[in-house]
Amino acid sequence: MSSEEEFDFLLVGKPESISSLSSEMYEGLSAKTYSESDNLEKYFETGQFPDSLFVVVLSDLGSMSLIEIAQAFCSYVPRVNVICVLHESSGLDFKSLKKNGFSDIFLFPMDRKYIQSTFLALKSKKGVAGKQYKPVKLIDLNPGDELPFSLSTYLPMNKKFVQLTAAGGISEKKFEILKSKGINSLLVDQDEIEKFHTYSASQFSSLMSGGGNSLSETERYERAQSAVRDLFRSFLDKSDDGAGFEQGRELMEQSKKIIESYVIQKTGVDLRVKFRELKGEGSDFYSHAQVVSTLASLLSMATGIGQPEDLAIAGLFHDIGLDRVSVDVSLFEISDLTPEDREYYLQHPKTSVLRLKEKRVTLMPKIVEIIERHHERIDGKGFPDALPAHKVSEEAQLLGYADAYEYLSRRVPGQKIKTSLEIHGEIAGRLGLSPEVLGKVHSFLANV
Repeated sequence: MSSEEEFDFLLVGKPESISSLSSEMYEGLSAKTYSESDNLEKYFETGQFPDSLFVVVLSDLGSMSLIEIAQAFCSYVPRVNVICVLHESSGLDFKSLKKNGFSDIFLFPMDRKYIQSTFLALKSKKGVAGKQYKPVKLIDLNPGDELPFSLSTYLPMNKKFVQLTAAGGISEKKFEILKSKGINSLLVDQDEIEKFHTYSASQFSSLMSGGGNSLSETERYERAQSAVRDLFRSFLDKSDDGAGFEQGRELMEQSKKIIESYVIQKTGVDLRVKFRELKGEGSDFYSHAQVVSTLASLLSMATGIGQPEDLAIAGLFHDIGLDRVSVDVSLFEISDLTPEDREYYLQHPKTSVLRLKEKRVTLMPKIVEIIERHHERIDGKGFPDALPAHKVSEEAQLLGYADAYEYLSRRVPGQKIKTSLEIHGEIAGRLGLSPEVLGKVHSFLANV
């Protein structure tokens, strides 16, 4: 049975939660909203539903809990897909929400990219989607190869996407120009992404026969992001709280496997090449953690500061305490936060450690110190404790450097892409790091 009123999806939640979701995500789609339980119950009573209903639940409705809302949709509507988008992770029980009807649960802004992908899929289904691109690593493409897909790139200064080549290939000259400009990823139309995977699989067939790693760098990066997201979900999920130290050991083992698989590669790796490949690769909460973890371990190996494994673990978890900040923000943007969010941001190094302790994860004291002090400064103007210089280790400073470098290397619309030394100069002038740390990093970057 079809509904009388045409709409593309339902938004369910309290008025303040509905207004907090960026309308840019679902631009082009028509939404019907329900912010009171009485009205939602009347909708169920009509029995008139679209052939396939998509529902986004943003909060409870007071008298109806999240679980009750999901159960009601699954009971009354024959074909329905119900997702949950929440701004608050406190007390969240992922297992119960999934068990009772939600197909997926997203945290905003942590899951911004995944929420956008969900809406893009709906737009495609409704016939209102524009071009959709997937990033692929430049290293996975061989210059001169005949490619069965087109390649594009984003020009931040021009704020537009530009097609580099139709199906055919990239010349050696164009390939080197892209590398020289610090472009590590190109874009493939979503409709052609399977052609890329077929191409990359053929490139690695020889490695498979030889028992080597048959994953392309694009696939490794995607798997790493997925692994980090799953790991962070485990830390934020309250359903297993009280499970004891065994759970903490399992989470730590999971963390170490991610680091061993996707972060630290000590043999056969040119640190300069690896460092270049990470420039501009962070784009969301999870990739930020992944890239900072890798950058910190690389800088540790390059400078001799600390142990790469310690920096990798600290880098992976340094921002896990930011799950409650209402916007995706960096150190350089905290002046734009509300007083409440700013205070929460200033405490996030300690909150990150608290998140780990809540799950009974045992960390070496050095790793705890690196996480808690990665935003401290040698001039005593850092946070959360405004510590004096002698209490801010070089390892903590190095993590702070990696954190800032990832943000400053992102492609920002309207801004030119910065070189590594330009980023270094900005960090040196703004972050309050010691001359010794800055000197060691500069010696490495001068050859990158």
